Amino acid sequence: MIAAYEELDRSAQVAVMRHHARAVLARYPIEVRSIRLVLHGFNTTFRVGTTTGEEFALRINVNSHRSAQQIAAEQEWLAALGNDTGLAVPVPQPNRAGELVTSLPNAALQQPLPSVLSNWLPGRDLGDRATLRQMRQVGSAMAMLHQHGSGFTSDNQAHLVRSDTVMLDLPDNISSRPDLFDKDAFEVLRQTEATVNRHLHDLYSLYSPFLIHQDLHNSNVRSYGDGIAVIDFDDCGLGLPVQDLAVCTYYLRDSKRREAALLEGYESVRALPRYSSEQFEALVAGRNLLLLNDVLTIATADLREMIPRYARNSVVKLRRWLDTGVYRHEVSGLAE
Repeated sequence: MIAAYEELDRSAQVAVMRHHARAVLARYPIEVRSIRLVLHGFNTTFRVGTTTGEEFALRINVNSHRSAQQIAAEQEWLAALGNDTGLAVPVPQPNRAGELVTSLPNAALQQPLPSVLSNWLPGRDLGDRATLRQMRQVGSAMAMLHQHGSGFTSDNQAHLVRSDTVMLDLPDNISSRPDLFDKDAFEVLRQTEATVNRHLHDLYSLYSPFLIHQDLHNSNVRSYGDGIAVIDFDDCGLGLPVQDLAVCTYYLRDSKRREAALLEGYESVRALPRYSSEQFEALVAGRNLLLLNDVLTIATADLREMIPRYARNSVVKLRRWLDTGVYRHEVSGLAE
């Protein structure tokens, strides 16, 4: 991504994405009435209102590294989930050419940006407000996704990432940042990567991967009425069920009751996968390392501002995990 876009402030970046959204929406058989920003983060999402009263969600993949084939596989799975299960998920909408992915060049970023349009799901993100009942619903929804994903296949599925290393197929962004990490910090991160990869190797030697969400946490779950909807399948890939559980747990780590409710909900639908506590803690810690590697090259203005603090705090948390065997967010020595 070129410096011009990275140097824009948030409002200017959103204006660029809004202009891009109008060009994308012109490829769909709808008459647009309104385009409202929902999220400007890793990707940018707009809520689209039409003259007929229908509403859709438009996701523009701004920072995603995924190929057109990988996004196509994601959309094919979502279409199948919408057809085969009772899960509330964003069902993809075809453009005028019948395609589920619309990729148009963006002048500010000097590259094509893939975009997807889906039905709008009502409600609000669970976030930190999730009740124990809702966490059980998240667990049962995750298990249902695993049941479906374990038997789903598509022509584009072969292009999805096999998640048997902590960094997936992403470039190493950490090694090139001596401005953020000193020698001791680099050693903590190196040990973390080696340890997590060792546990992943052991798990993948025992179990075969299949389609999982890979980013299922409370900010990607919406609550409406008495139900929930699972959104943002942008990171879906070939992985193991325990990896989805570890990702969700990473964000719940300071609430034992919510962690327990997540597992209870999962078990109500599907048996828990087999793993040791050491393996599970390593996967939870690995989430922090992956997020750190991702955030170092992100273009979104708000997220770039928090990189130095996030980098320092990640090293503190991962050092604590290496010392104790338990990953936590509430540890001493964190930067404010």
